[in-house]
Amino acid sequence: MQVPFSFFVENLIRRVHLEDTQCQIRLNSCFIISENLWHWKAFEITRM
Repeated sequence: MQVPFSFFVENLIRRVHLEDTQCQIRLNSCFIISENLWHWKAFEITRM
């Protein structure tokens, strides 16, 4: 199932406020990766 990119952005931003610096570092590294892979990375982050 393809989830809108904006959903990941909103969800990640929300989690960054709740999680520790580790999540912030992971989030930053995700942004420099291609969009398709970023979707997968975002899914892995939101699952944690």
